[in-house]
Amino acid sequence: MDKLLIRSYRREDERDVINLWIKCNLVVSTNNPQKDIERKLRVNPELFLVGHINDTLVATCMAADPPFNDDTISETSSNGKLPWQNPY
Repeated sequence: MDKLLIRSYRREDERDVINLWIKCNLVVSTNNPQKDIERKLRVNPELFLVGHINDTLVATCMAADPPFNDDTISETSSNGKLPWQNPY
């Protein structure tokens, strides 16, 4: 079985990333994938990952570093979630 190789995004991945997003219907008229990539490269670029099988891009992941500090770790809202978590 072929293995999935996960690594950090590289500039030369842009075309393949956008093509994958288009195939997955993630690109819509209200967003610009090049701008999405540029924004991610300005904030936590190490959390933009791509997955390849046999030199073919098959996956992407844009993760975010949660905005918490020592004060928010102890805070919870009425639903028991931290302030930065989705309340639903």
